[in-house]
Amino acid sequence: MAVAAVLLYTGASITVRMLDELRPVTVAAVEVVFAAVVVLATSGRSIHHRPDRRALLATASGLLAAGAVWCVVAGLARVPIGRSIVIVSIGPLLLALPGDRSWRRLGTVLVASLGVALLLGTETGGDARGVAFLAAAATLTLLCLTLLGRASRHGAPMPLVGVGLLV
Repeated sequence: MAVAAVLLYTGASITVRMLDELRPVTVAAVEVVFAAVVVLATSGRSIHHRPDRRALLATASGLLAAGAVWCVVAGLARVPIGRSIVIVSIGPLLLALPGDRSWRRLGTVLVASLGVALLLGTETGGDARGVAFLAAAATLTLLCLTLLGRASRHGAPMPLVGVGLLV
């Protein structure tokens, strides 16, 4: 979990620095293409696959991931980085709500929700359009993770996530 947080903030800080020099659309395009190359290079499987439900799920999750990246970059261009990360983190946090109802899981979600509330309350700045982009990114991330989980349970070819990123 700590590694994921470090990677999230590192990626966001790189994005913010890129936004100092490039337009948001260019930054998003670079990030999406980079992500697609990484997925395609590390998946170890061919992208040639018979079109079926599994392939559709994998490709759709890539499309949603690309949409989330575009929305995050647009939001980061308008809202401070701390607030941006918190808003985008709401999607995966909501994904943790269903599932087993153990006290540990509920406690974890409660503590994370409290952290989100505290961070959103302490950092100000940004405009309504930026917050809307970030809320859209949180929603797309939630949908992407849901589809990706479904696709992996059904043995979908993960290289198609990379194809979806590039579409």
